[in-house]
Amino acid sequence: MIISASRRTDIPAFHTEWFTKAIERGSVSIKNPYSGIHFEVDLKPEKVDAFVFWTKNPAPFIDCLKKLNSLGYGYCFLFTVNGYPKILEPNVPSVEESLDTFKRVSEIIGSPKMVWRFDPVVITDMTPENYIIDNFERIASELKGYTQRVIFSIVDLTYKKVAASMSYMRQTRGINYFDLNDNMTATGRIVASLANSAKINNMELQSCAIPYDYSAFGVKQGKCIDAEFLKKALAIEVKSSRDRNQRKHCFCDKSRDIGSYNTCYHGCVYCYAVNGRVNSKCRQIPSRQP
Repeated sequence: MIISASRRTDIPAFHTEWFTKAIERGSVSIKNPYSGIHFEVDLKPEKVDAFVFWTKNPAPFIDCLKKLNSLGYGYCFLFTVNGYPKILEPNVPSVEESLDTFKRVSEIIGSPKMVWRFDPVVITDMTPENYIIDNFERIASELKGYTQRVIFSIVDLTYKKVAASMSYMRQTRGINYFDLNDNMTATGRIVASLANSAKINNMELQSCAIPYDYSAFGVKQGKCIDAEFLKKALAIEVKSSRDRNQRKHCFCDKSRDIGSYNTCYHGCVYCYAVNGRVNSKCRQIPSRQP
């Protein structure tokens, strides 16, 4: 079983203690976000094929890696580095801090286990097309040799939470946003440029949950939870089959998500996992479990 940790929250950034206790118990109680029913997820080493950690800041989690290693767990990181202005990512570390952390973790566990996510591409008055292209190129050049794969997505305004937060930003800050799905010419230019930068820096570029074919640019429709990737990166055997519980254009393999929605405190405007309007005080973390 692949454990996704997590699409719902940033466990490495905010919930290391909770995760460590779950590992020590060998299980964790998770609430189904739709039915409200709690169920146990077995986290014993013999039951877990690998952990896939989604994060924007694994720095607080680095000491936990020793415990995972000692217990024989396999794992990899999906590390998002966008380098966006604080208006979009209020509580995410600076791009310089993120790059330093990325390199540090990569040096500890090896570049094959590190996946860079440029996620999502958000076009606003403050992040126009040229900004996205230049920013990606800068980050890619910094991460050359520290990762072999980069995955990008496009902000999904079909999520009501995302559309509401983006609209609130427009209303309160006067910052306009633009739906790339309405401008395929611009999207093509951006993807072509990202693909070129990735190639120059020895990275494989993949798309995430995007209903368009960019194979002409050498871009594959990717999987964030990718059994084949885990087999190669971790030298393990793991069964693979598509997770039909995800979005229509998501090709991820089956996994079990742990964690809960509304427990990430980065405050990103484009986030689908947190209710309510973004505010700069969301790093005041309440005493609740993920």
